[in-house]
Amino acid sequence: MDNPANLSTWLVIWMAAFAAIFIWQWKTKAEGVGLIVGYTLNLWLLHWLASACYILPWYDNAYLLTDVFAGFRQSTYAILSFGVGCIIVSPLLMRVLRFPPQGTEVRRPDSRLIKAYLGVGIICYFILFPFLGGLPSITAAISSGYNLVVVGLVLKCWDAWRRGKRKAFVRWALMAVCMPFITVVTQGFIGYGAVAALAVFAFITSFYRPRWKLVIFALIIGYFGLSLYVTYMRDRQDIRDVVWGGQSYEARIERMYTTFSQPELFDPVDSAHLRRIDERLNQSALVGASIRYMETGQQDFAEGDTLLQALIAPVPRVLWWDKPVTAGSGHLVTTYTGIQFAQGTSVGIGQVMELYINFGTVGVVMGFMVLGTLIALFDKAAAVRLAEGDWQSFTFWFLPGLGFMQVGGQLVEVTMSVCAALVLAGLIKRYVLPRMRSQDLTDVVTRQPPVLASARR
Repeated sequence: MDNPANLSTWLVIWMAAFAAIFIWQWKTKAEGVGLIVGYTLNLWLLHWLASACYILPWYDNAYLLTDVFAGFRQSTYAILSFGVGCIIVSPLLMRVLRFPPQGTEVRRPDSRLIKAYLGVGIICYFILFPFLGGLPSITAAISSGYNLVVVGLVLKCWDAWRRGKRKAFVRWALMAVCMPFITVVTQGFIGYGAVAALAVFAFITSFYRPRWKLVIFALIIGYFGLSLYVTYMRDRQDIRDVVWGGQSYEARIERMYTTFSQPELFDPVDSAHLRRIDERLNQSALVGASIRYMETGQQDFAEGDTLLQALIAPVPRVLWWDKPVTAGSGHLVTTYTGIQFAQGTSVGIGQVMELYINFGTVGVVMGFMVLGTLIALFDKAAAVRLAEGDWQSFTFWFLPGLGFMQVGGQLVEVTMSVCAALVLAGLIKRYVLPRMRSQDLTDVVTRQPPVLASARR
């Protein structure tokens, strides 16, 4: 029978898999740049956090416990399979393919490249996206463009840390914390900025020492993030009325000041706070609703249809004008759960649910094993290039890797983002700022920067 006690067991199993992935990253030679950590943290936010509310006796559930329990089991299979892909399949594949190939020399990166990344990213976000965003292909390209801001921030943090400039490191890390506020002011959404900030934090976990301080900082940042979220959700409609109403930035900032000058500190005993988390971050409930809906025979399995769409999605409409693919997963959630959502409500199908509606539990297990393998490959390749000082090649792997972070979106959006980022990173590497190519180091004794060397001691 589905009850809070059974859910508690699955919550523990989920966290054990989550911890195993972190320990593998930190205690072995599987150096990365935070892509694996960032992905698992996003999965935790969308599946574990809200589901944990249902074991609290004082919380009045927003969804059916049976739905949450069924959906959470699928997310547990997902995190376990993701771990297998990262820890077992990926290293074997790298060994067979001899991937990534080692460079011949350590390079001295040109810091002007970071300024270029930040500049292009800002232009994409504040100028190109408002005017050209609309068509999925263009939106994916522009989204990859403004992800260059994340690339610029992580490189700034890395550069400051390896040079021993701790104040500069803190300053750039704090700039990443500001990203959720920027996306709220400009778009009315906190999620985009939160995912970007989480990517920067995950990157920092790959090199920050000592790790006991990192754990303390993570707990503080996590509590701050939850407090920020419940405060934002309290006034979300008022904020969106101002932002979506097209009011001036002065009015938007004033509205933001009114909201965040009266913060609510997250209280796990406060049912109102728990409900704000549950209603918007509980992907497990939607997965469970789809399982129940399909088991009653009201909808058949997609049998790979949405996966096929994800494969053909990157083909530009210039080459295939009547391509039968549309990004956006709201209609899929309704189709496979029977739930009707209010007009204008954004509901992501999430990767667990999309893989389930195609092939059931087998689809979840195999799909997340593939995702774990792919993200680990991108993570390792980016780490190797960063250690060599080749920032352009690092960007070629890290920027597409950010496209995988859309855990709550449709796979169509993931493949379009990853492919668009690969093209953009390739163009940057080949054509942008050719005079800024890294210069060979002549005074390097070891191929490892001091940070990575100290990390192994």
